[in-house]
Amino acid sequence: MAGNACVIFGFGVTWGGVRVFYGERPRWDVTVVVTAAAGLGMVLCVGNRASLNMATIS
Repeated sequence: MAGNACVIFGFGVTWGGVRVFYGERPRWDVTVVVTAAAGLGMVLCVGNRASLNMATIS
């Protein structure tokens, strides 16, 4: 999950760089909020995956 959050933050940093290229200031507040919201969503969606490792017999 931390790796995914880093990738999302990286996209935000790239977006900030594009804004600077076009003469606007980067929106760090939006980048942090989007990264935090995505991180929270990932944390809330984590489940116990031990049951996926069990072999099922038909």
